[in-house]
Amino acid sequence: MADEIGVPNNSSVKSSVNTNNSEVFHCKKCEEVEYQLQQALEEFSSAQLIIQMLKEESLQVQQRGHQAIESRNLIQCNQQDTVETNENKWSEVIPTHNRRIKQVNSYPNVQQIKTHNRFQVLEQFRDHSDSGDGQKSKKSRSVPNAIMKKTGNKCHKVILIGDSHARDCAQKLSNYLGTSYEVIGYVSPGAGQEVITNLANKELDQLTQEDLVVVCGGANNISKNNSMKGLSCATKFIQHRRHTNVLLINAPHRYDLEESSCVTKEVELFNRKLTHFVKQYNHAEVIAIGEKREQYTKHGLHMNKKGKEYLSRKIADAIYRLCNPDPNTYYS
Repeated sequence: MADEIGVPNNSSVKSSVNTNNSEVFHCKKCEEVEYQLQQALEEFSSAQLIIQMLKEESLQVQQRGHQAIESRNLIQCNQQDTVETNENKWSEVIPTHNRRIKQVNSYPNVQQIKTHNRFQVLEQFRDHSDSGDGQKSKKSRSVPNAIMKKTGNKCHKVILIGDSHARDCAQKLSNYLGTSYEVIGYVSPGAGQEVITNLANKELDQLTQEDLVVVCGGANNISKNNSMKGLSCATKFIQHRRHTNVLLINAPHRYDLEESSCVTKEVELFNRKLTHFVKQYNHAEVIAIGEKREQYTKHGLHMNKKGKEYLSRKIADAIYRLCNPDPNTYYS
């Protein structure tokens, strides 16, 4: 009989159980499935309990909040209203947000104290000419200019227009020139000569032969292989501004590129042509920018503080040379 039945496999061991005269066979896999189903039913029942508890808590919170709101925002009407309506109704009260503001009660029976300004007599001694001076100072561009007008000394106006290389030069130039000069700067980073020469046209038209305009541009035209357009814009600007003095700053050296680069050679050519063109006009002059490596940033494109100080001193030297014949005032 044992040979006929055979040895059962471990994975498919069956056990027979007699229930109500019927045989039910169970294998190990079925037992594992039943165990997992029991665990799933227990987790499901626990989740249902948690959900039910959360619902009850949320309902309790809502009921408490509703009761608090009703008790805070609703008050019973006055007896007069109840007589008219014959019902005890509730009226909604809008809460005031400005609770910190104290309401000042008016007491009609209490005598109020009147105050008097004892310094009012001094108003008649006020100088009426101060109002005119105040209006004049508002029209002036800076405080030093207004001071020079009061003293009667001559005041020169300097307008500096340029690209990113002219940044912070106006402030340094104003410190070198002093209170007898009014310095205004307009900077347009990344702009070409055609844009720079069109900056502040209204103020440039008002300049005289005692004033100056400083132009710092051309580097962006050279980098875009458009140096001839930069030169033509510079010459047109000089011809159009014959009523004032013009100072042109040449293009800076490109230390961010190699010496054999075509851009560095184009910079040298641009500066030579610019100097040659400006020599034809008496009211214009070219200022050579610093070419030392220590005057430029680590990147090599823009000037550092030393370079800006050197350039500002050279511009101030040129301005004093044009406006002041005394050589002791030169910075170079």
